[in-house]
Amino acid sequence: MKIKKNLLISSITIVLLTVPLLPYSYSDGFKFKFGYPLAYFTTFNLPPINRKQILLMRIHMDIMIFFIDVVLVYLLFTLVAFFINKLREKRE
Repeated sequence: MKIKKNLLISSITIVLLTVPLLPYSYSDGFKFKFGYPLAYFTTFNLPPINRKQILLMRIHMDIMIFFIDVVLVYLLFTLVAFFINKLREKRE
């Protein structure tokens, strides 16, 4: 199976855009999980930042789940493109 670069870039873009647009789940007011179809980005609701802390200490990104999300979206796009091509062939 040949990887289609345009579909892969679109898949990565869509998975990254789900973080600010689609909250996945909320738990106990302490952490918020983002990402779709699987939650790969977590922010923690902590008291104000001290001098010894940085903002990156309040987030967690699970890279493996991110790649799984990209693969799932890529496979969905590939499947949709396959069916569209089949429908076009039938019409011609």
